[in-house]
Amino acid sequence: MHGLQLTIRLASSRYFSRYLAYYFFSCSDYVRIMFEDEFVEMERKVGSLNSASYLCRNVTLELNREIDDFGRVYQSRAIEQLRTRKHVGDFLLTFCCRFREMEREFSDELIFIQPSCFGGDTKAANVIFPSHSYANLVLKTSPPLHSWKVIPPFFNHHDFQYCDKKEDYVLFLGRMQDCKGATIILDLAKSHPEKRFVLAGYSEGSREDRLRIDDRLYDLTGYPNVKHVGHAKPELRREFLSKAKCLIQPSRYKEPFG
Repeated sequence: MHGLQLTIRLASSRYFSRYLAYYFFSCSDYVRIMFEDEFVEMERKVGSLNSASYLCRNVTLELNREIDDFGRVYQSRAIEQLRTRKHVGDFLLTFCCRFREMEREFSDELIFIQPSCFGGDTKAANVIFPSHSYANLVLKTSPPLHSWKVIPPFFNHHDFQYCDKKEDYVLFLGRMQDCKGATIILDLAKSHPEKRFVLAGYSEGSREDRLRIDDRLYDLTGYPNVKHVGHAKPELRREFLSKAKCLIQPSRYKEPFG
């Protein structure tokens, strides 16, 4: 069986396309479907596409129409690329949305799989869940699936180490988004000025004295006990986790794995 070595940029958000490329897989063949000037033109019409929460809070009929049009263009271009690259029996991985036109054209040849169910709904007939608890939650309301399986997230134990000597800081590890609880950490820092807080996670547009959470920029000079270190690669993550006095992950939504 061939593995379909193809990754394509998502139409709705540069934010998601960046995370998919970085976190989930690497491929031998990268195909650009949507182009930067098209994103720029859409942002000129409807506003920022870098924040999922911005889009959720600023839903309008115009925004929905633009995203639908963008999605149709994206899907038609992706189908053209798939026609020339697919092999019968390939897996087609769908992460963030369900591609009905692709399913209609390729369902007899390709196996559609959602490799990591998040966001509360299913996006393919075959779904992989990261935990049994999340599978039970989603399956209560999802349409019937062809198949599903629980495969917990992989981790390498060498990426983690224990340290007896702890340093006096509280660690937040994750994306700088309100849904992940980043603003809760800032509130805690304000109410506990005697504690040090280290925030490790990606945040586009941030710098040493400014932290962007979704579409809002926070002045860190007003939080002298907070340090944002940016994205933590495995070596840095290992060090922060081993030395932190405690780890806080105050997500505001049901995390798929814990």
